[in-house]
Amino acid sequence: MIAESLDGRVYELIHHAPAERSLAVVPVGEMESVDAEELRRACREVVLASLDAFPARRRLERSAYDRMDDDATKRFHREHRMVSAGGYGPNVEFAPWYLEKNGTLDGCDRSQHVVVSRDAGNEAFVRAMERALARVRGWPPRS
Repeated sequence: MIAESLDGRVYELIHHAPAERSLAVVPVGEMESVDAEELRRACREVVLASLDAFPARRRLERSAYDRMDDDATKRFHREHRMVSAGGYGPNVEFAPWYLEKNGTLDGCDRSQHVVVSRDAGNEAFVRAMERALARVRGWPPRS
């Protein structure tokens, strides 16, 4: 998951692992703060490294994301727009996520996903990520 801050200057990377007893994915480890310029310079590298590490990751303890209390989680969701990056084949899909009125996080319809080839260059990855972020519904959040 890639979470862009309100001002667009910082991204929080939330890594995921396969859940042990289901087909779900679960957040793992600490959130990684990355300067926007740094992520734009190495978007392809960061995304592919995270995807390639996904199958081997294990959840050993609650993630930083899971350790946030309800108020902190709601604040995080209000202060960030989020996309997930996934794919095992020749493509990577950036999927927009949005906050439902009841406060739950949900993914956009698949027609809103932005697909890029794993073989594409860094600029194509940046454009795909930014297009998906622009498709996050309800952004910016209302106070």
